[in-house]
Amino acid sequence: HRARRLGTSKRVGIPRRIGSDGDGDSDGDGASSRVRGIPGRAVDERRRMDASQLGICRRERSRRGRTSGPREHGTSRTRSEGELAKRSASMRRGGEEGAAEGEADAFQRPNSSRRRQTQEAMELLRQLEADVEKSDFPSLEEILETDLDEEERSLRRDEEKKKQEDITKQRVRVVDDEGKANAVGKRKASVANVVLWQGDGTYTVNGRRFSEYFPNFSQREEIIKPFLATSTLGQFNVSATARGGGLSGQAGAVRLGISRALQFYDPGFRPSLKAEGLLTRDARVVESKKTGKKKARKSPQWSKR
Repeated sequence: HRARRLGTSKRVGIPRRIGSDGDGDSDGDGASSRVRGIPGRAVDERRRMDASQLGICRRERSRRGRTSGPREHGTSRTRSEGELAKRSASMRRGGEEGAAEGEADAFQRPNSSRRRQTQEAMELLRQLEADVEKSDFPSLEEILETDLDEEERSLRRDEEKKKQEDITKQRVRVVDDEGKANAVGKRKASVANVVLWQGDGTYTVNGRRFSEYFPNFSQREEIIKPFLATSTLGQFNVSATARGGGLSGQAGAVRLGISRALQFYDPGFRPSLKAEGLLTRDARVVESKKTGKKKARKSPQWSKR
């Protein structure tokens, strides 16, 4: 394949050039190089140059032909093929000027627009760099040291705090003619109606003192949590009426009612109560029993037989 591509003899390696006499030589004297016994290494310089230039032209044409532009009107060859043909012809003439002209013709038109675009892009980059140096942009070290997440969180906290302050200003005191605040609290199946007014710290549930009505210490603690959060222990009297559920549910209902009554009595208590979660209704209830189960989840004892 290499011998065929370079136009050489397969056996001897001599370029096969057909002369005017048709006997295989190029000088027209009727005697071929093979008959004379000249080996392939002794081929004259002119034939070698012609073969190497022909191979270069073929390789350039195959490589440039892939990226050739659209066909010109009225011709069967593409623009790059025609330019490569001019270049090969100029190289065969052996003149340096012709080769330079062919080189310019082959590469001037396809790459001129690309060079122009590259130059414009480089100019734009230089201009941007100059603008950045002149401007007051922070340095890369300052940008890396800045914690954007922390700044964003602080901004959100400030916005939320301002929003809560605005809402607190809009809230007004809600009391009856006697200066008492009324609220309703719920927990599980229990409901408690709470009346709160300023006094000496007497807390009653269903007409009994809360220490007698709730024997468990944790349930009593639930009752006084709102007063501890607002630092008003012993400054208000409470009268609550609880119904439904058990003692645990009624203690939670009374606590929620007291928290809401304190908020109605003085809207300034809301932030401290909300921070402790005392204004949130606890939605947890007992899960209902399922068919085929002992309770909501408990299964009956399994028997093999």
